[in-house]
Amino acid sequence: MATSQEPVTVAGTLWLRDGIPLFDPRADGRVAGWLLRFDPARLDDAWSAVSSFEPAEQYKWAVVHTRSGETGLVANVLEGRRLDRGTAAENIAEWSAWRDPAFSEGLNEVARLVHEAAPHGVDPRPDTVDLWQSFFRLQAAYFLLWSIVERYTALRFGPHLQPMLRVTQLGRDDAFRAAVTASGAMSGEVVDSRDPAERTRLTDDGRGGQPQKPV
Repeated sequence: MATSQEPVTVAGTLWLRDGIPLFDPRADGRVAGWLLRFDPARLDDAWSAVSSFEPAEQYKWAVVHTRSGETGLVANVLEGRRLDRGTAAENIAEWSAWRDPAFSEGLNEVARLVHEAAPHGVDPRPDTVDLWQSFFRLQAAYFLLWSIVERYTALRFGPHLQPMLRVTQLGRDDAFRAAVTASGAMSGEVVDSRDPAERTRLTDDGRGGQPQKPV
């Protein structure tokens, strides 16, 4: 829906609170961002999309004066609500999802844990102390990875969807499936621990199939 974008700055600062960037126009400093222009014919759709994506508990609409070189323009912006609430926030001048620590340091830590716990894979037998040490470290990596996936889907699809609905939608995302395929992921099966006869086939592009039971 955006017909153009250009880098701009605006007076104020960003507070990064619990991983969420909140704009404060009353603070000293300047914040770097992007000015988006929408197709006039789809303007209502654009505002509805943004408003439905960003939670009203965290943001409200405001008007600011932007600066791009020598040019100044008035623009709408999402200002942070209740900046004095919650945990202590970090003051930053710029924010981008691709530099989120979860997607860099977090994923690196997942890879490190997996490599240290099972550099050559895991043989489920025999049942030894070494096996359980590897298992629990892999379990820790698995839970960390899913925390990262849930954070990504909240930024990608909006926080209002339930986590499993966001994950399901991720499996339908063309860019995600292409990235999984490019990573060399292997297909396989997952067994439901509640019913050992029920298996779910996983594809090499990240999609999960329907549970199947042997005939």
